Amino acid sequence: MSFTAVICKFKPYKWERAVSRWNLPFKLLQSMKEESVFEAEVSPQALSQLSKFPKEVQGEVKGLVEEMKGLVGNNTRLIRNLLTIKTIPAACVTFRILGVEGSAWLLGKDFERLYLPKVPLTFDSWLQLKDWFSVGLAVASLLGFWVFWLGVRSLRGNYAFSGFSVFLSLFGGSLWLVSHLVLLFRRPVAGLVLFALAAFLTFLLFSSP
Repeated sequence: MSFTAVICKFKPYKWERAVSRWNLPFKLLQSMKEESVFEAEVSPQALSQLSKFPKEVQGEVKGLVEEMKGLVGNNTRLIRNLLTIKTIPAACVTFRILGVEGSAWLLGKDFERLYLPKVPLTFDSWLQLKDWFSVGLAVASLLGFWVFWLGVRSLRGNYAFSGFSVFLSLFGGSLWLVSHLVLLFRRPVAGLVLFALAAFLTFLLFSSP
């Protein structure tokens, strides 16, 4: 008695594509909860089956079918092809905050995920940068006021190096004026507070002998 054994080896092939006009990362879409699932069997020999797929993905389905044809050879034939199409809702929101433009996406069945691509300057860092810039202007204004007063005091006391005293007065006064005007334009309240403080200190300094 003899037996003939036929051994069939099945090697599964898998393709995964994302069809999105926003070119969102595929790994991100994989983790989202789909809204609907459409499954159908396809055959490389019957492209007429494409009509039963949604129009939005027919081009991608045709590309997958062409890749399937490349698998068919002398020792290989396709047994079963199953195509699964998952629909993942996505909403794009464009925004502009303090001169920074960008886009964010809400993804998933219940829009449970917010996707905000990394940009060189994020909103938080932009806001912090603007705050630190205002602080820098305030420091420059106070520093300019102090240098200006040193120059004026040197000129009043007829100290040596009068040329250097004039330079201090001009440099300090310019730094004080420019930084204070910019700060007043950016942060009116802070500018007014510093202006009042500078006026009070000027009154005290010039009234002192």
